Amino acid sequence: MDVSAINQTTAGATAQAANGKLAENFDTFLQLLVAQLQNQDPLEPTDTKEFVQQLVQFSEVEQQIGTNTSLDKLLEFQSTGQTAAAINYLGSTVEANGNTVPLQDGKAEFSYALPEQSTGTVIVLSDSAGQVVYSAPGDTEIGKHSFVWDGQDANGNQLPDGNYTITISARNADNEAIEAPTSIFGQVTGVESTTDGALITIGGVHIPLTDILSVKETVPAA
Repeated sequence: MDVSAINQTTAGATAQAANGKLAENFDTFLQLLVAQLQNQDPLEPTDTKEFVQQLVQFSEVEQQIGTNTSLDKLLEFQSTGQTAAAINYLGSTVEANGNTVPLQDGKAEFSYALPEQSTGTVIVLSDSAGQVVYSAPGDTEIGKHSFVWDGQDANGNQLPDGNYTITISARNADNEAIEAPTSIFGQVTGVESTTDGALITIGGVHIPLTDILSVKETVPAA
């Protein structure tokens, strides 16, 4: 389902309804104004200040509706442009910020960065239910480190493709926890348009375009 199209249709319908309601209220206002002027006492004419104020208010509301309509159109153009840009990533392998990695065809690849020396690093992978399915010692040196998981648990059982959460546990010489940011690698399998902008999908992981770090052509399996 095209979420962008739904949003555009809803925005247009809302603006159209608002304009219709404004026109209906304005017609009623004019009818009351004419009736009051026709029935006023010529010796004591009605004070028209209130009517002038209401006319000004109608004008301000109409301008606001017009402004909102223009903003909706700009957002529609922006969303369309992002989606068009995202389509170019289809089939490519990307690196993106995130701690949820897709297991695709029995393989998952990610990296983690240590800002300082670690006395001990442990890599932990958990399934969608939060259960730990795999753990292994990691690198301890400062810098960025890559890791490839074959999708097998501690008992050597092959796990199903899907999304798995990465946790990097590391401590420094003072036994303080080290924050190790992670990034994931994977082939882009889809594009989605949402109210928050375009997203690419890697397996079942949704990623904003702003989180993409690098892109490379996917090499076909031999």
